[in-house]
Amino acid sequence: MNSKQQKRVTNKAFRLFLATALLAVVLGAHPVPVAHAGTTITVTTAMDELNDDGDCSLREAIQAANTDSAVDACPAGSGADTIILSAYEYMPMGEDFDITDDVTIQGEGPGNTRISAYPPVWEHRLFTIDDGSYSNQINVTLSRAAQSGTTTRP
Repeated sequence: MNSKQQKRVTNKAFRLFLATALLAVVLGAHPVPVAHAGTTITVTTAMDELNDDGDCSLREAIQAANTDSAVDACPAGSGADTIILSAYEYMPMGEDFDITDDVTIQGEGPGNTRISAYPPVWEHRLFTIDDGSYSNQINVTLSRAAQSGTTTRP
């Protein structure tokens, strides 16, 4: 290799080193945002309520997830939350459940955890999910509600 070729290789290596160092400085000065894990909110009563009596209903858990603030005994949500349901049947007693933020509703199996419409609201939806929000029901049976607004699946 002659001196002209050697100088070219050295210049390329130096430029690569400078570019890498500059990239490291830029990334160090502006850290990449990290996705925040959501909160796990455990429902402690099968009653459909929104009050301040020291428990956490499904409606209160959904509101805590939507607003990222504590509701009754439900902890504040934070990002894409997970709501944990025990083996009960949960029924909205008046209005459907409004979901305005990303949430996963996790039950104890389709034969064990049910979300069902109460007779006065059979013709209504169980959930209203805002545009841009995501809801996933896992191991939960959804039943007795309007065909146009709900799905029955495990």
